[in-house]
Amino acid sequence: MSNQSIISIAFKHAKETDPLWRFPAESSQLRLSEILSDAEQYAAFLVSKGVTEQDRVGFVMGNSSTYIKLMLATWMLNAVAVPLRPQGGKYVKYEEYLTGIDEICDLQLLFHDPEIPAEVMAAWSEKSGKQVYSTCILEDSGQWGDVPTPVEPGKTDLAVLQFTSGSTGTPKGVMVTHKMVIEQLDQLHGNHYYSRQGRVVESAGSWLPLNHDMGLFIGFLLPIYDGCDNILSPTSFYMRNPGRWFRLMSEHGVDLNFTTNSVLFSSLKSIKRLVDKDVDLSKLHIYVAAEKVHPNILRKAQDLFGQLGMPAESFHIGYGMAENALGCTRTPHGTIKTLNVAITDDKVRLAKSSDKEVVELVSVGIPNVNHIITIRNDNDEILPDLTLGEINIVSDCVTPGYYNNPEATEQSVSGGRLRTGDLGFSHAGEFYFYSRKDDMLITNGRNIVPDDLEIAAEEIDGVGVGRTCLLGVENKETGVLELTLLVEEKQNISNEELGKKKLDIQSHLYQSCDVLITKVIFCERGTIEKTSSGKKRRKVIRQRYINNETNLVGTINECAA
Repeated sequence: MSNQSIISIAFKHAKETDPLWRFPAESSQLRLSEILSDAEQYAAFLVSKGVTEQDRVGFVMGNSSTYIKLMLATWMLNAVAVPLRPQGGKYVKYEEYLTGIDEICDLQLLFHDPEIPAEVMAAWSEKSGKQVYSTCILEDSGQWGDVPTPVEPGKTDLAVLQFTSGSTGTPKGVMVTHKMVIEQLDQLHGNHYYSRQGRVVESAGSWLPLNHDMGLFIGFLLPIYDGCDNILSPTSFYMRNPGRWFRLMSEHGVDLNFTTNSVLFSSLKSIKRLVDKDVDLSKLHIYVAAEKVHPNILRKAQDLFGQLGMPAESFHIGYGMAENALGCTRTPHGTIKTLNVAITDDKVRLAKSSDKEVVELVSVGIPNVNHIITIRNDNDEILPDLTLGEINIVSDCVTPGYYNNPEATEQSVSGGRLRTGDLGFSHAGEFYFYSRKDDMLITNGRNIVPDDLEIAAEEIDGVGVGRTCLLGVENKETGVLELTLLVEEKQNISNEELGKKKLDIQSHLYQSCDVLITKVIFCERGTIEKTSSGKKRRKVIRQRYINNETNLVGTINECAA
C-alpha cells in the first residue's frame, strides 16, 4: 500500500497536471486546484462547527461540485464522510431514516441539498439536536477563520462509513478505512491499465450516486488517485437522457464508465438514437457491475455500442461489494465468457443439448491481485469447481466490520474473511455469480432466480424496465410457496387491458423460462422500491405485500393471502 492519502495525492496532481473536472448539470468546470482551494475553506467551516478527527459528517446530497469539495474538506480534518441516499422512494421517510443512521454512527453534523424540503431537515434537527445545514450556507466563504493544516490519517482510521443499500432490510454501516481506500484504488488502477493494455485512465465519467460504493470510487476517488480529467453528474442527469450522456463521452474522449445491468438495459433505446449521429465511443471502456449481468443484455449492448465504435472487448464485468471497498474480480482482456449450465441442488454441470432447464450465466472474471476467493458450503468447507456455494473473500480491502454492530460483523467478516451471502461457483479459473442466498426461491424442487424472470418479463412491450418484482409467498392454507410477480402499472388502465397484460406475461415467462406464474399482481408506480444501485429491496417489498400494504391497481388482483 502507498503511504500517501487521498488528500496528499490530490494536492500532488493539482500541482503537477491540474486535471479538469466537468459538472454538466451545473454547466461548470473546475480545475482540481480550484476544487481543493474551496475545500480548504469548507474545512475551516467544519472546524468552526466543532468537527475534529474521526467525527462523522453526513451528506444527503446529489452528485455536485459542492459534494466533492465537502468530502475533501472532511478528509482534510481526518473526519469520516457518511454519504447517505439523496432521496428515497414513496415509502422512505427522511426523519425516520436519518434517526436510524444517527443512532448507529452519532453524526457530528449533516449537510443537505437546498432541494430537500427545509421543514423535513429542520424537524429532524430539532428532534435529534444535531447540526444540520443546507449547502447554501457555504456561499458565504472566507469568514470562518484560518485554513487548517491537513491531518495525515492513520491506515486504520476510518475514511467513510458506507451504508449498505438495504436491499434486504435495515442498512448497516460498512467501515471503510484509509488503507482499504488506497488498496482498492491500486486495484482499480491496475485493472484498467491491464484492460487498456498499458494505458492509464485519461478521462473518466460517472453519474452513479456518491452514496453508492461504485459511485464513490469511480466518480470521485479514482479520478483523484489517477489524476485524470473527470465528468460528474447527478444520476437524474443521466437517466433523463442517456444518449446525451454518451454524446458527452464522445465529445470529451472519455475512456472509463461504470454502469449496472438494469440501467444499461433501460438505456439502450435512447442510445440507439445515436447511431449514424457522429458519435465515437472507440476510446470508451464500460464496466458492468453491482448486480447480476444478463447475457442477452450484454450481447445487445455490445452490438449497439459496436455501431458507435466501441469494441466488444471494451466491455468488462466486475463483482464486488462495499464490504470489500468495491471490486474483487474483473473479466480478463478479450471475450467475456458465458456458460450454459444445469443446476440441481448444489451440483453444477455444463449443459447438454437435451437439457430442459438450462441457465446461461456471465462470468464475473478472475480475482483481483491480492484477493483469495473461495466457494464454501454451510459447513465452511471449500468446494471444487462446478459446485454451488457461498462466495468468500480474503483481501487487503475487506472491511474490519460494521460500525457499532458486532453481531453483524461476527456473522459476515470475522477472522478477516468476508462471507458475502452470494451464491456462485468457479470454472476454469473464473467465477460465476448465480444469486443472493436470500433471494433464491425453491419451488417444485427447482431453483428460481428472481432477476432472470424479471428481466424476461420486462422485455415485454408495455411492462417497463425495473417495474417488476418476483416474490415467494407461502399460501397460508396449503403451505405451498407461490410465485407472485408484482408489476407496476399506471392508474388509468382498464381491467380488460390488465387481464390481457397478465396473460401476455404468464405466456411469455412460460415459453421463455418454463415457469408458470400463477399470481401477477398490478400495483401503483413506486411500489418496487430500489437501492442506490438499482437493486430491488425484495425483503421490504415482500413484507409490505404480505401485510396488505401494497397499493393495487385495478380489481383483478388477488389478495396476498
